[in-house]
Amino acid sequence: MEENSKDLRTEILKVIAQNPVIGRAELRQLVGLQDDKKDADRLNKTISRMKQAGELIDGFYFGEAWMQHYSRYHVMIATAPPKNGQASQPVAKPTNVGLNTMSGEDEEPDFQQKVCHDIRDLLQSHKDYSDHMVLSEAVILTGGGDWDVQLTMYVDNKSHELFRRFIRRQLRMHPAVLRTNTVAVSLIPLPKQDSAER
Repeated sequence: MEENSKDLRTEILKVIAQNPVIGRAELRQLVGLQDDKKDADRLNKTISRMKQAGELIDGFYFGEAWMQHYSRYHVMIATAPPKNGQASQPVAKPTNVGLNTMSGEDEEPDFQQKVCHDIRDLLQSHKDYSDHMVLSEAVILTGGGDWDVQLTMYVDNKSHELFRRFIRRQLRMHPAVLRTNTVAVSLIPLPKQDSAER
């Protein structure tokens, strides 16, 4: 009986290592247990013992369901006025300007706002990008550091190379972009809701 218990624990660890948010019903199937109360109780007791032994720990997730299929990136952008004769001096950065708003009805956006608008428009106008990437937020930074704009983007988990191409071939080619730095932020996968026995 002890040997069977060790085998079950080993199988549970293998499955959970591959999918840390697996539901118990699916876990029970993958470790070779039956879909009955006896095996459900056996799985629950084994998991409880593994938690007490420190082999498993509980986790939690918060976020929207669609996020489980995406990775979050922060893209930092250093900018300068484009050298096409439109602007010779940097325009003072607004302190709080959203991507979808202008500082005034009759005013043209400054070059940093234009960078944000151009990125949004580029993502929306190319189906390859819009199907796989979401621009969540564009913030014009006012601290006077190395970076002027921060983008928060979500990229579906199968499109990281497409995202890298977007950075290299589109974003860095913008006339007002000097350089970029991209930081990946890990998201905790959303657990599946499979039964009331969770």
